Amino acid sequence: MQHSLSCAYDIFIDIRVLARIYLFSRRFRQQKS
Repeated sequence: MQHSLSCAYDIFIDIRVLARIYLFSRRFRQQKS
């Protein structure tokens, strides 16, 4: 139970990191153009 919970937490963190990188890249492209 605890192992699956930590796995889901890792996936949640990965999604947050990807979303942050995506938003940052979008903002960077808008400033550049």
